[in-house]
Amino acid sequence: MLFGIGSIDAIEKRAPRVGSLDTEPLTLAGIELLRVTFEIERRDIETLFPPALQATLPPLVTWSVTRCEEGPLGPFCLAETQLSCRSGARSRTYLLGGVINSERAGEALSSRWGFDPRVGDVQLFRGFDRADASVLVEGRKVLEISMRDPVPLGQTAIHFATRVHPAHTPNGLRLLQVDASYRVHRSERGRAFVDSFSAEEWNEPRVRPTRQVAATYTSADLTLERLRFMGRPEVNAFAGTESVS
Repeated sequence: MLFGIGSIDAIEKRAPRVGSLDTEPLTLAGIELLRVTFEIERRDIETLFPPALQATLPPLVTWSVTRCEEGPLGPFCLAETQLSCRSGARSRTYLLGGVINSERAGEALSSRWGFDPRVGDVQLFRGFDRADASVLVEGRKVLEISMRDPVPLGQTAIHFATRVHPAHTPNGLRLLQVDASYRVHRSERGRAFVDSFSAEEWNEPRVRPTRQVAATYTSADLTLERLRFMGRPEVNAFAGTESVS
């Protein structure tokens, strides 16, 4: 197993602050979600993760763009970059960074679940034969992805891995296990494309996409669940996982 050997100091500098671990679930109805997954260069892959996590082979990056038209946080569009990994024996995705077009929604997601997105221009367009997304920060294009030639999937065909977010908590620096449930209305799978990706803008300049894997487009009701577990980033998950009481 490829246990991470990445810098804890680097994680500490970018981690947001979560004031309370006792957060209530949040449901966002009718979201649209575009996800594009690529393999990335394997060299020194262990350095991209803290010791709490294990790199997967092949290593994967997933870019996701979530659009919510209405709900308790108001309308927003959120783009994220995540790496595939394992926490102990469980598959996870490790959040590198995000961009959102609503300061209000970004602050709520950050303070409760450690999302910590920057404010920028996030666009998601769904056409007949493709879905496109683009992200700009201070006028710089930092991401442009698309799904093309979609085919329909069953409502249970897509796997959504539990997320891991670094955050400063009342217990210190931790990796939050962010559980989410999806009530899927429609899903599609297509060819994955990344036309622009500025890795340094997503907190990890060493991420280099090499080969497309897949792209999916989903409409669903999303619920971010109450925090249940977290882990110490400096030790592996078998030893460092803690219950959120």
